[in-house]
Amino acid sequence: MELIRSAGVEPAGKEAVIVGRSNLVGRPLFSLLLGANATVTVCHSRTRDLGEVCRRAEILVAAAGQPRLVTGDMIRPGATVIDVGTNRTDDGLVGDVISTPRLRSPERSRPCLAASAR
Repeated sequence: MELIRSAGVEPAGKEAVIVGRSNLVGRPLFSLLLGANATVTVCHSRTRDLGEVCRRAEILVAAAGQPRLVTGDMIRPGATVIDVGTNRTDDGLVGDVISTPRLRSPERSRPCLAASAR
């Protein structure tokens, strides 16, 4: 919640999508966002038409634990994206979201945890 607010986003009235339903991230974040008056959808890697669900999100949190599950075409322009995923692959550590030029950090000089899609 601090990351969302530090990105200048107020969750109240926004549509939030959480990709991942773990007891560690997905479910607690669902409760926190709901308590902040966001409309929250929780989905997972087997959600039918995951891209369509993600494209509705004004706030998108990827916490599925699957490398590069969320692609650029699944992200709504202007959405706030938080990639919680940390996955070890042959390429090194990667997140659940494929980093694309559409994603930009409010402070471009630092690695971003929260980004906005153009």
